[in-house]
Amino acid sequence: MTRRPASHQLLRSRRWQPAACWLDLLAWKVGTILIVEDCSATRYSLNTLTALSVADAEMTPMPISFANLARRFDRRRLAPGARRGLNPPLLLLLLMIGTGSTLAQAQSPARTRIRPEDAAWIDGVLQAWALSQQEILNIASKDDRVEFVFFDSECVYRGTSSVAPHCERHADTVRMPDGKNIPAQVTSFAAPFDDNKRVFMAMALPEIWRQGGVQSELGLETLMSAVFIHEMAHTRQFRMFLPMIERVASRFDVGDKINDDIVQERFSDDARFVASIDRERDLLFASASSSNTAEARNRARQALAMINDRRARFYIGEHEALRELEDIFITLEGVAQWTSLQWLMHPRGVRLDRQAALAGLRRDGRKWSQDEGLAMFLVIDRLVPDWKERVFGDHPPTALQLLAEATR
Repeated sequence: MTRRPASHQLLRSRRWQPAACWLDLLAWKVGTILIVEDCSATRYSLNTLTALSVADAEMTPMPISFANLARRFDRRRLAPGARRGLNPPLLLLLLMIGTGSTLAQAQSPARTRIRPEDAAWIDGVLQAWALSQQEILNIASKDDRVEFVFFDSECVYRGTSSVAPHCERHADTVRMPDGKNIPAQVTSFAAPFDDNKRVFMAMALPEIWRQGGVQSELGLETLMSAVFIHEMAHTRQFRMFLPMIERVASRFDVGDKINDDIVQERFSDDARFVASIDRERDLLFASASSSNTAEARNRARQALAMINDRRARFYIGEHEALRELEDIFITLEGVAQWTSLQWLMHPRGVRLDRQAALAGLRRDGRKWSQDEGLAMFLVIDRLVPDWKERVFGDHPPTALQLLAEATR
């Protein structure tokens, strides 16, 4: 039977219980009636006059008219021995009540404040990031440069150290602090603005992610929190790594589409390149989980040799800039993924075991820079103890430089 959220008020009518089946009428939500009849359920939307026939846990759309709806409850259809059921006048009265409630709802004032559940989620992810910054990354200093932009299907909510609850209404596009507009759809990203002096963090709220069909074995809101932590880690990296990217862009003709997927976008159709990426990644994850340090170093050496060989063969000519860009983006993405993973396992985070956290975060390894970067920093974290202090310092080493240290 369709599960009814506890927050919805139920108006329960009389209940019949013949031998094995029963008939129950529930007014569910505003302007909706849910009927449970003969061990099956039907939900009627009064706005569309469409019924969803639910039987054996499957839902099949079925057009229905008021007349058919009334006939559906003809008492002759009840099981033998059942008490007298609903009559059409009572049913139509209930329909009128529901329709009136729907019209009243449509005429209600526009929402002016954030939903309590969204405010609670934002508060939770800000606390999760504070934990990650202080106890996982060991960054003591607070960064007040971040401007937050959260949005749902109707409203935008902005702030810095906290997010204002006031609803700034949008018309399906959301203005970013850098002056650009983005569609109000599933997204999460951090970006610089004000000549790279400040950064902002933009993210759709859970309502939009649900509407977008995003699912995760972690649970949607846990996945979103991990994504938020990932992007917030970038806000602490931009100061050091954006100038590196700009220097590469000034020396090479790389076009205007420079992002963390640049290698994958250029080589995803090359079977030899893809095979090397897969093998490198597997060796790195094996190194991170090795039973002893000597074995971990040996596997890391094998992975590094494969990486260097691939780079020498493929990053030539028009792809020469990727030698530096790949290393920069693996550093950025690897650190961010590693931070999210640690939060998922942290005693004051989600407290998942390592296997469950990895499976939920990697999402089948669909993003090369994130997956290989995560594997690389798991190895680095095991074999180069002081890497965090250095990566967030003024002159940070890159992932490949740190991996080379790990093999010594």
